[in-house]
Amino acid sequence: IWFSEDDYLRQRQTKSVLCLPLIKQGTLTGVLYLENSLAPAVFTSSRLAVLELLASQAAISLDNARLYADLAQLNAELTQENRDRRSAEEALRASEQRLQDIIDHTSAVIFVKDLELNYLLVNREFERRHNVRRDEIRGKDGFDIHPYEVAEAIRANDVRVIETGAPIQFEEVVPSKEGNRSYICLKFLLRDRNGKPYAVCGIATDIT
Repeated sequence: IWFSEDDYLRQRQTKSVLCLPLIKQGTLTGVLYLENSLAPAVFTSSRLAVLELLASQAAISLDNARLYADLAQLNAELTQENRDRRSAEEALRASEQRLQDIIDHTSAVIFVKDLELNYLLVNREFERRHNVRRDEIRGKDGFDIHPYEVAEAIRANDVRVIETGAPIQFEEVVPSKEGNRSYICLKFLLRDRNGKPYAVCGIATDIT
C-alpha cells in the first residue's frame, strides 16, 4: 500500500516486493531486492525463512568477495612496489658501477670512508699502491693497512675534516714497498640530499 503509487512499481505492474538487508556481524553489506509481477503475497513466511538464510549467506559471500578484491589489490601494489624497488636497485648498481669505472681510470688515489672512518670504497690505484683488494679493505680502517703512527696521523686529518665540515688539503707520508711516498690529499665530506654528512672522501696525488 505504501508504495502503490510508486511510478516504477506501477510501470512494472509489480504485485509482490521483498527487500532484505544483507548483514554480517552487525554490519550492513548490501540489500537483497526481489519483486514478482505475477501474484500478490508470494513472499510467505516459509519462503521468507529460506530467503533470510540465503541473505545471510549472500552477506558472507559479498564480504569475502570484498576481502579477496582488497587482497588482490594489495598484492598488485606490492608486486609493483617490488618491481619499482628492483628497478631502483638496478639503477643504483649501474650508477655505482659507472662511478667505480670512472675512478678506476685515474692516476690519483681515491677512497671513501664512513664517519667511523672505515673504508667504503677505494679505486684501483689505491689497491695497487697499498697492495690490498677492495673487497678486503671494505669495512676496515687505516690501522689495518698502515703502521700505527701513520694511521694515527691520517685519522687525525680525517677527524679534522669531519669536525670542520670543510674541504682541507693535507700532505701525508705513507710507506710503500718502494719506500715512503708523499701525497697531497684533498679530503672533504660527502653529504646526502638533506645536507647531512655521511662519508669522507679523499683524493691523493703522489708528489714524491
